[in-house]
Amino acid sequence: METDKLYDGFRSPPAQARPFVRWTWSADRPTEDQIIRRLDLFKQAGFGGIEICPAPGMLDKDGNNRLRFTADAASNCQMLVDLTLPVAGLPLPLTEQSQIVTLSKKMLTGPATHIEHIDDLIKIPDEARPITSSKKHRLLFLRLIPRDRTTFTSGIKLRDKVGPDGSVEFEVPDGNYTLYAGFQHVGFTQTGKDAAGPVLDHLNVQAVDKYFNNISTKLAPMLGDQIGGPIHALVYPGVELSGANWTTDFPVEFAQRRGYDIIPYLPVLFDNGIPIEGTRFYEIVRRSRYDFYTTLAELFHERFIATFNNFCHDNGLLCRLRAAGDSQFIDILNGAMLPDIPQGRIAVVSGEQFSDPNRLYCIENKIASSAAHLTGKSIVDCELMAGSAVESSQFPRDLDAADNLCFASGANHSVLNIYGSTSLHDSARLDTFFDESNSLLLKKWTERNARLSYLFQNSKYRATIAILCPTSEIWSDFGLSKDQFVNYIWYMFPLWQALGSIGYTTDYVSEKVIQKATFEDGRLHFGSQAYDALIIPETFSVELTTARALRSFVRAGGKVAFIGQSPLNAPGLKEVLERSVGVDVTIDYLRRKHPARVIFLRPPDMESDNIISLVSELTERFALTPTVKIAPPADKLRFVHYLADSRNIFFFTNTDPAASVSFTAQFDITSSTAWQWDPVSANRKRFPSGGDKSRLDIKLKPLDSLLLVFEPDKRSTSPAMKIPDVVRPLQ
Repeated sequence: METDKLYDGFRSPPAQARPFVRWTWSADRPTEDQIIRRLDLFKQAGFGGIEICPAPGMLDKDGNNRLRFTADAASNCQMLVDLTLPVAGLPLPLTEQSQIVTLSKKMLTGPATHIEHIDDLIKIPDEARPITSSKKHRLLFLRLIPRDRTTFTSGIKLRDKVGPDGSVEFEVPDGNYTLYAGFQHVGFTQTGKDAAGPVLDHLNVQAVDKYFNNISTKLAPMLGDQIGGPIHALVYPGVELSGANWTTDFPVEFAQRRGYDIIPYLPVLFDNGIPIEGTRFYEIVRRSRYDFYTTLAELFHERFIATFNNFCHDNGLLCRLRAAGDSQFIDILNGAMLPDIPQGRIAVVSGEQFSDPNRLYCIENKIASSAAHLTGKSIVDCELMAGSAVESSQFPRDLDAADNLCFASGANHSVLNIYGSTSLHDSARLDTFFDESNSLLLKKWTERNARLSYLFQNSKYRATIAILCPTSEIWSDFGLSKDQFVNYIWYMFPLWQALGSIGYTTDYVSEKVIQKATFEDGRLHFGSQAYDALIIPETFSVELTTARALRSFVRAGGKVAFIGQSPLNAPGLKEVLERSVGVDVTIDYLRRKHPARVIFLRPPDMESDNIISLVSELTERFALTPTVKIAPPADKLRFVHYLADSRNIFFFTNTDPAASVSFTAQFDITSSTAWQWDPVSANRKRFPSGGDKSRLDIKLKPLDSLLLVFEPDKRSTSPAMKIPDVVRPLQ
């Protein structure tokens, strides 16, 4: 009988498809006996690999001996080893430590003579970037700027008036003013962050090069010149660039890239408390802020991400960037997703993750998976963050439910992170958690997880609609804030969920993607993806190159839907008039010349409107064919669509923890029969279809899921490929 590679891999997934478990090595270094014991526990529970997180000082000779022993022992039992690099507590000189500019401000009223002391100003906390302490700081600027203004002014410069004792006396003119003091910190500790020690300046190219050279020097003697022999991938924790926003040569780099001096604009662009208003003053604030954070994102990509990626590849390793932090969002939205394994995450907390459709964890997965689809990455990690939930009797069910959300948002591999009271770096708790009974429960979960992961990793994700992330708007108003990114437009991420509720698959894209795309047959092509339509929500400004790309897309038959606001100008400060006129003229041309393919929709009201109605209107006006027509629409339903050779693969999940969902699914698939593949048993059977095999009645219980694989009819009728009604896995 002819072999079926996809189904064989589904039945018996390899290590690459199996979930990994994070193993933190703290000060109590594991012995060789402990390493063997724990690897055995992980293997028995069905894990395919481990992610070792050594304490900062553990990459020494002794620690590397243990790392090599672990890697060899893992290889002997067919497990993979990823290594997380240290991010804090590094022995770095001040010149190589991360830097941040914080803002202190006081409201003053004149006319009056005012005396201020710099030490008093630095004690005023910056709500956006709180600092507990720093090894070194200097006054970067001191300005007095009027609060009642309609045009931009850099204010009255006061830094040169500061005396040797740190005091400054100055006159406050008649009116209301804000005294801005900006402090450049080096070697700082943020409130609420790990205070383990110095953090690398990821924007300092010399420091980054030195960091990776040191990593190579430490690891190579024990692991070999090709570190990628014993180690599968290097992992770097996410970086909060919103909290590390400066480097020594930033002003010079900014001037070279943006064409003007950023220093006069620093006070106000750092002040997120300025009201969002339609004045000339706020327009200048937005434009300079966009330029500032665009430069910051470019430097981070060029100096850290590209260096990290090249270092991994030079050493035979895969490159993985963890989701925590805003660095992954920044790099994705900058249109340059280099890491081999993008990563999202989700919290495993009973019921909580299903209550909020805008939940950050789901969004991280969706953004990471969109980047992977666009750049041809085969693996998208999802960190399953399980803390106190592991104490619950519902833990296995919660893991399955979290998996369903991850898979439905495009992730296809899991890393289990058990933290808190049952932390994996607590030796006694580790052995207690991975006892015989828990291992059996985990084994059931890991088998299901691995089967779905294998299937999705070895298939091509298919999306039909692209949604533009309004990066220019978010960066102009708030900078590199992941929280603001999530909440900037309340319906931004419910859009993909609403589209899924009526049968459409989506990806999120950036302006860079649109600029680099090709357009033919009415579709936007990027990598292996081809989108039938593009949705642009609440976007006031886009780059001129983006507007011109939209014109090419529409001329090629493409469809664009603007929601709430269409672009009227270009972001940024330099040559703003010329670029903004170009954007306005281009969008107006599209509006007038192609009214059938360029539509404008009213934004939904949070209190009264159903987003499903909005997306239904959009798809009907464009006459878009859904991937699968779902009736009635189900707002708690999520699904993904993959293609593997001639097979169409659909995974549905009901995210409602309390209610079942029933619907009819009409598939635009001919000459194929739906089979239900069971990831728990690995059995497969024909899904009941009645008289029309492309029209299926589906009912999902709370938190339930369904995996359908459409087999070409020749596969099920040919004597050499005949499949019985029920296929059981090999024993």
